[in-house]
Amino acid sequence: MFLLEWTASDLLLMLVAAAALIGTVLWLVPGVQVPLKREYIQAEITAYDQQIPRYFLAAALALVIGSFHIIVKSVPGFWQWLWQAGYGGHLFRDLANSHIIIVGGGTVLLTGLTWYVLPRITNRPLYSASLAGASFWFTVIGVFGFYLAWLILGLVEGYMVSHGWDYMAAKEALGAWHRVPTRLTSSIMGVGYWTYVLNVFLTVWAARHIAHKPLGYLTKFILVSAAALFVGTVQGVLQVLPANADWIHYAGKYGEFIDPISHAHVNLVTGMMVALVGLLAYFGPRMGGKPIKERTVNRIFWILVPGSLAFYLTFLLLGLILGGAANGEGGIQIPSLVPILSKRMPLLLSIAGMLMLSGFWAYFIALWRGLNPHSLLSQIREARPSAFWLISSLALVAGTFQGLLQLLPPTLRIFTIPEEVPNIHAQLNMIGGIMLALIGLVYLLLPELVGQPAAPRLARLSLYGIAGGIGGYYLATLAIGMIRFNFLQGGMDDAQAALRLGWAAPATLLLTALPMLVGFASFWVAVLRSTRAYRAEMATGIVQAPYRFSGPMPARLKHIPIGYVLGMEFAGGLFGWPGIGWLYAGQAMPAIALLLIGPSVAWAMFPMLFSPFTGTPLSQWGWPVLLVWLPISALASSSLLARFLRRTRARDTGSSSIQIKQNTLPLLQKPLHRHIPPGMLIGVGLVTMVLLSIPLVPLGMGIPKGSAGQPVLSQLPEHANGAYLAVNDGTRSGLVKLFPWSFPLDDFPEESPTISPNQIQGLFINQKGLDDPTRYQLFHLDDGEQVSLQTREVSFQRQLEMTLRTPLPTGKYVLDIPSGGMFAGREYYYFRVDPAAMSLPALETLPKTASLTDEPIPQSSRAASPGFWLEILPLSSTVISAWMAFIMLRRMRQKLRPQEVAWALAFLMFAIAAGSQVVGDLAGWTPTLARLYYVNGATLVVGWLGLGTWLVLIHKPWLRNLGLWAMILLSGYAIGLVSLSPVDSLNLATEGWHALSKPQLLTVLTIAINSLGTLVLVGGALWSAWAFWRKGILQERMVGLILLAVGALVVAAGGSLTRLGHPQYLYIAMSLGIGLIFWGYLQTIRPARTVT
Repeated sequence: MFLLEWTASDLLLMLVAAAALIGTVLWLVPGVQVPLKREYIQAEITAYDQQIPRYFLAAALALVIGSFHIIVKSVPGFWQWLWQAGYGGHLFRDLANSHIIIVGGGTVLLTGLTWYVLPRITNRPLYSASLAGASFWFTVIGVFGFYLAWLILGLVEGYMVSHGWDYMAAKEALGAWHRVPTRLTSSIMGVGYWTYVLNVFLTVWAARHIAHKPLGYLTKFILVSAAALFVGTVQGVLQVLPANADWIHYAGKYGEFIDPISHAHVNLVTGMMVALVGLLAYFGPRMGGKPIKERTVNRIFWILVPGSLAFYLTFLLLGLILGGAANGEGGIQIPSLVPILSKRMPLLLSIAGMLMLSGFWAYFIALWRGLNPHSLLSQIREARPSAFWLISSLALVAGTFQGLLQLLPPTLRIFTIPEEVPNIHAQLNMIGGIMLALIGLVYLLLPELVGQPAAPRLARLSLYGIAGGIGGYYLATLAIGMIRFNFLQGGMDDAQAALRLGWAAPATLLLTALPMLVGFASFWVAVLRSTRAYRAEMATGIVQAPYRFSGPMPARLKHIPIGYVLGMEFAGGLFGWPGIGWLYAGQAMPAIALLLIGPSVAWAMFPMLFSPFTGTPLSQWGWPVLLVWLPISALASSSLLARFLRRTRARDTGSSSIQIKQNTLPLLQKPLHRHIPPGMLIGVGLVTMVLLSIPLVPLGMGIPKGSAGQPVLSQLPEHANGAYLAVNDGTRSGLVKLFPWSFPLDDFPEESPTISPNQIQGLFINQKGLDDPTRYQLFHLDDGEQVSLQTREVSFQRQLEMTLRTPLPTGKYVLDIPSGGMFAGREYYYFRVDPAAMSLPALETLPKTASLTDEPIPQSSRAASPGFWLEILPLSSTVISAWMAFIMLRRMRQKLRPQEVAWALAFLMFAIAAGSQVVGDLAGWTPTLARLYYVNGATLVVGWLGLGTWLVLIHKPWLRNLGLWAMILLSGYAIGLVSLSPVDSLNLATEGWHALSKPQLLTVLTIAINSLGTLVLVGGALWSAWAFWRKGILQERMVGLILLAVGALVVAAGGSLTRLGHPQYLYIAMSLGIGLIFWGYLQTIRPARTVT
């Protein structure tokens, strides 16, 4: 069921992405080598304590919002409307409310308490404070975003349902407005959970070196809790995917076995209750109770954990198997088990429930023995932390008893048919059972963590309000549910039963929920007052964060005139790239944020929302919105920057005026002009010439201004892709390629083919991975009408034939087709119909015979040369690459450096590949030239460049040897695959090395070598440049490394030019990129300047 949306390739990409993400986290976090000592001092163990109060602040805010939500949803009139709103009302009433309380309140509190306890029971600090901080922000942002998404979607979809829409139709009508917020926020929340789980496991793993861990037996509670939360969040993310959510909805009560029952129990019981047992064992003596013996704690663990897992798996598997049978697809398809499970389901659920219940009672007995319930009244009067725990145990007793009644066949219907009854069961357990206990620990720890205890009055209000509120709200909801059950049994639906209850029911719920709001608000006020000094310090840290992130500002940036900095910011903002001025002002954090957000808004979000071709409610304003947004955003960012510069420059000027006066004479004695090395002047001149020559290429190289008319093809080349017109004039027939473009054009392209209507037979699509035929649409641009087509799939997932129902009238046409790939979108193909066009274009026939020898294809049969000067570019790449290899080989005579050996081999390969291109273009391609080009240029060169960088960065011998031998083995394997790959001689003359037939294994190997090689090469160069910049050393080498990285990116991006329909431009990028790499290499080997 959870895999309905994904193909095998999707899963493979997800697996690779997950491996890359995990590897990146393990590599970057904590950023320095983790100490693995056998013991730590107390200050090291408790180092993260100063961050824990922010967890209390975030959780208190979430609980206030959640309790206020309960008040809002209980308002008479609105309460009835939520029942009329169907599942949309359920989103607002139950799902949004439960997530802000359970995740925003409970899970955030549990995470903070875990970071307090875990270092103390493992006797070592957290593995990574940075990872813990990332987990906090991801979880908080994710849960508040998820809450807001469900809140809004519940109201919108509920409004549609209350006006006669079916819920699934309403959800489908919203489309991306439903999918994107839920996917995005649940994924962010999931990342927060997963980084928390990762940090827990890494901390425990690193603690294996600790010799003395008297409380180490409590570690397993935190590990199991973290693992259960990981499973629960993964299931939660999968459940909100559209296909899975629809499957669960249509599975009815069996879908509810999966969500919410199994999902809620793995989070609340296995995730939070198991952790609660560990917290009781640790904090029990500090709350004035008796220590719980290790044997008792272990016994509870081995009863509660298997019982809760049995309960979770029973519901999950029953939901998947029986839900799959109900839907007829998805889930787990085992038809032979369906009748057995249907018959034995009550027995299986009762056994699983009894196993879990036994674990709860073991916990209750241990808690009551340790915290002395005989003095409960005095503990309640003083609002001790132990009172919170004792009352929470009473709530859990009531909650588990109701849970048992919900599983027994005689009472099953009474406690499950009214929707609010199982929901209040979850709320009682969460708010009254778990939340009260966690809040008691917050009051216990506040004096230690912030030095300021909470006011006793606020603690009492919290205890009385939350306990009394959830108790009253539970009883009122239970009574209303029983009344509604009678109405439902009489044939009413949910909305009718709610209306029948009138105003009394919601008014009762509202009054009983008010004490709960008072209790949570008192808790929030208590935390706010206790953390006043802490919050002031945290606010100061947030203000100073950009300065810490940016590092020391280079002195030369301070001397750039403010007008120049503001001009850069305004000019960049006008083109949708704000942040450049902030970067030159030394403010890296806001600069990076603006450089990421600005282009995303201007060139992605706005076109998506306002484009007339996306059909959103905002499309009526069209592209002119950008003409308003760009100057306004540029002016706003520039104004803020001006305010910042005026304040900071004035402060810097005032503090340094005396120093400037003292240094005036030495500055006047210094030369006014700095000497620029000749090599740098030559390099800048060459790059400037190349950049200036690119716009002049159409004039100086003989490239025609427009595109040549498309010939009539007798047959399609093997690698052809796009849309074609099938034409026939009585003497000739074939296919004519339509004029393609990646976005809709305002002006009709004159280069489009013009065909007589009598000659058009239909349209033909050649595309890897066909979409739904209804998404291929032909429009008559003169009147905007869609042309009716009849479609037929000629070749599975490859070729689509579209025939016309009626002849096309005279006019201009565009064929709108979907395009695949990572950034799937649309492509637009243009043509014109004109009766005056009596003759078809010239017929182009591909060679009929295949040459199996290495003799070149005659020049006459090759495609027309794009221009002599374009063949000079591969030649220049050959010369530069060979020159670089020669310089490296010459340096090897002085000292053999392994990295230079790898780089020399790489540039020799590049020279061979570019030379093969030159020979093939001038003398004709042969199979050997095609193989030489592909194995050297397309497959291996980037891998060997990356290997050289690997040998520079890695110093452990076994890792260096691993990289070297892996590259040698992959190279041999690639050479073998290429040598065995056939060459299509029919297309060799026109396609060159593209005529090499590449098996899937060779394609995967090429992608892997190039991706990893580029990552290591660019990442290693930028990492080293950053290290030199931070240390303020080796400026020439830093510049050279940046040039190497930029050159490598230009080379890697050069292949994208071939997708523009002009593959001859490939070597413009290649020549520029290899030149930058050469220049950067020369900079890195220059001797460092001596400072006198």
